[in-house]
Amino acid sequence: MFIWAFTTGEFIVFAFSMLEMPPKYLCFNQDGTTYECKAEQTFCKDPSIRYKINWDDPSSLHNWVESLNLTCESASRVGMIGSMFSLGKWQVLLLYQDQLQLNVSYQIDQDLYGRKKIYLQSMGLQTFFYAGICISKSLNVTLLLICGFGFASIGRASIGYIYMLEMTPNKYKTFIGSFAQISAGVTPAILALYHLYVSKDWFPFQAFIAFTTLLVTISIVALPESPQYLISKKQYDNARNSLETIAWWNKYKGPLDFKFKDEAETLKQSDEETYLLLRIPDQDLNQYKYTNYQNEIQEDISINCDTISSNGQDRIILKDQNQSNSGSIKEILKQKQHA
Repeated sequence: MFIWAFTTGEFIVFAFSMLEMPPKYLCFNQDGTTYECKAEQTFCKDPSIRYKINWDDPSSLHNWVESLNLTCESASRVGMIGSMFSLGKWQVLLLYQDQLQLNVSYQIDQDLYGRKKIYLQSMGLQTFFYAGICISKSLNVTLLLICGFGFASIGRASIGYIYMLEMTPNKYKTFIGSFAQISAGVTPAILALYHLYVSKDWFPFQAFIAFTTLLVTISIVALPESPQYLISKKQYDNARNSLETIAWWNKYKGPLDFKFKDEAETLKQSDEETYLLLRIPDQDLNQYKYTNYQNEIQEDISINCDTISSNGQDRIILKDQNQSNSGSIKEILKQKQHA
């Protein structure tokens, strides 16, 4: 799903050159014979010249030249199609003028609101603009829609790519990341083969891609937030819920009673801060640290954690039902009171 979503936007971007490519024209002589001609040099200047499109030529496609009436449009106006996509991407930078790099703005948003929310919004916008591009009959409207599509594409490509890798097991990250890039790279070849062997009409293929983009957007609703992001924000309960959802989708039947390594270290640090606040003598603090060290050794020997996802692959340890940091400190404090 992530790979297809990563690729869908490329199908329209790489198709720009084919969508705006003029067909081969045949102009009529006075005796009825034809000759190959260029629109801007003949019938666009002199409307009295009769012409037709040479549909036998493989490069003559049913594209935006017909649907947007680009036959006699200036080259500068047609060239704005690709430029508006780039302008849409740069709008992100305009919204974050205080940042020095384009990626920083989305990095801030994804760190504030998570991966799923930004990715879902980006894919929703892309679906809207994609559908609008497919049904538009006006060049001006299409240019505005392409600009919006460029704006949404950064969230789809960058946040979606990060989200995808964070939801992928570590041993598959390199393969999945490379396969996504390769899939996006082969889209021009797929478009060329489609127009060469399947159809000269641009609309069916692009409408299909827009529809599948909608399906992908709907499916994102069922995805959990990235556990790796939640762990980085110390939202451990939410991270556990995400991993439980992933386990359910993967039909994982193993134990789910676990705590995170970062979570355990946070609890340990909290206990040590409690000692300092209560001004407990150093020898008791040393005793507490020694107890924790012994517990860690015991956990390393006796606990074998099953991997649920890439996020938990090296960050999860099962709870020890007999030992806990809070229990250690309470026990030492109790001994101190009896002494």
